[in-house]
Amino acid sequence: SMVDRAVAQAAQRVVSTLTLLELSRGADALCEVWEQPGVDGELLSQSLREALVECLDADEFNADIANTFAGTIKAVAALRLPGDPTEGYVSHLFGARMACLLSTASLEGVDRAETEVLPLFAADGGL
Repeated sequence: SMVDRAVAQAAQRVVSTLTLLELSRGADALCEVWEQPGVDGELLSQSLREALVECLDADEFNADIANTFAGTIKAVAALRLPGDPTEGYVSHLFGARMACLLSTASLEGVDRAETEVLPLFAADGGL
């Protein structure tokens, strides 16, 4: 119906403009959006993937963004959304950005990544 399409389009626009912190803090609300009648989960997953990729801009990627991104991915992945937007390309891009960041980081920067970012991906509760 026309209402369903309008809701789906609005959801896509909102999701595509969210920041990492907004995505992380509102991860539970994403699940509710996915469950709304008329919302195409695959299309919404694509919008979320695009929003996540935009957050990984190579020119602005730093340790703070890496930490926030990892926390956001953990929160979103825990929802087990259909068409999981955290898999595949997003994961590989994050890994590439982290590799570049670590290759130029000081020892302190590497230690920070090890103590702040990597624990978010731990096998006992991380991704």
